[in-house]
Amino acid sequence: MTTHLVLDLDETIISTSFSCKEGCNHVELGDFNLHVRPYFKTLLDFCKKRQLSIIIYSAADKDYVHLMVNSLFLKSDLYPTHILDGSHMIRANYYGFTKTKTLQKVREVTGVGEGCLFAIDDCLDNFVTDDRVFYIKGWSSNDETDVELLNVIQHLENNNDDE
Repeated sequence: MTTHLVLDLDETIISTSFSCKEGCNHVELGDFNLHVRPYFKTLLDFCKKRQLSIIIYSAADKDYVHLMVNSLFLKSDLYPTHILDGSHMIRANYYGFTKTKTLQKVREVTGVGEGCLFAIDDCLDNFVTDDRVFYIKGWSSNDETDVELLNVIQHLENNNDDE
């Protein structure tokens, strides 16, 4: 059975900015810069080695999500099997937000069954309560010492060992 890893984009995997200090690790995309969280490539390598598929699920609009995904995975031989954007969110009122995510919605859109489906997100309010969501602290491009994605890998390894 394939394990599917659902990844949020902003402040989970990437950060964007309009300016960048000299020497920062970024990709220029028109008027702004794309910064990739430390150890993202390590996470991709882990997913490839363990044959995990990647699903992107972002609250952002379709054009933005696809631009970010294409830039992120440009040089990778592992590309997301599904890309969900803000149009795939359910309408609800949680803490003033009018949209939220559910793993059930991921299953409906992708056809992925009840099996091994895990989500990684930086915001507790993004997903309706689900024990298959692993929350990590939000990230901005000024924190190059961040190791949260290494913690994600450890969590996935521990979960795999439990099965």
